[in-house]
Amino acid sequence: MVHLLDLEALVSEEIRERQDQFVLRRFVTQSGSGIVPTSQVEVEVRGELRRGRSFSNGTVESVFAAIDDAVGVSGSLADYQVRAVTEGKDALAEVRVAVEVNGRSYNGQAVSYDVMEASAKAYVRALNNAAAAGEV
Repeated sequence: MVHLLDLEALVSEEIRERQDQFVLRRFVTQSGSGIVPTSQVEVEVRGELRRGRSFSNGTVESVFAAIDDAVGVSGSLADYQVRAVTEGKDALAEVRVAVEVNGRSYNGQAVSYDVMEASAKAYVRALNNAAAAGEV
């Protein structure tokens, strides 16, 4: 069942994407016991579709490193928070990140039913904030 809060959060995401220099178009992750987490992403960078991939210690690190690869920026994760915005097993996840770019910290926030998607979008949002400040 879709709640009003779910709709508000998802519509807010769509509106923000229209103004961003970097837009996450697609991501794929693979992780599990005994395998190295792998991520592939497609990010639209100022109108050009770019691809990135990464192998890392954890799934979140892998997704963020793949985004860095696609965008051509190296951000450093300073803070990562996840919380449920709505109730139930199908709750929306809200992810908040603080990412350091060139010694300055930029925040990003996103919501999704998928924690990894919310994580990736929050990271991209932080990079967009860095771009708006002229750091990227």
